[in-house]
Amino acid sequence: MSQQRYAVFIETAKGCVPAKLSVPTTTSAVEVAMKLRAKGWEPYKLRLDQEQSAWIASIIDWKQAA
Repeated sequence: MSQQRYAVFIETAKGCVPAKLSVPTTTSAVEVAMKLRAKGWEPYKLRLDQEQSAWIASIIDWKQAA
């Protein structure tokens, strides 16, 4: 039996892109943040969109902001 998973998306000022990561539905926001940090992202806000079955991580693009 396969386990249901949520896709993870990265939201920046330029739009929303897939993070090429999916996590089990039982994963907490802290665990998602740690997985994103391991991939080099620095999320400052995470939200779960249950209708879309996805975690959405907001990222500040410091290169664009400077």
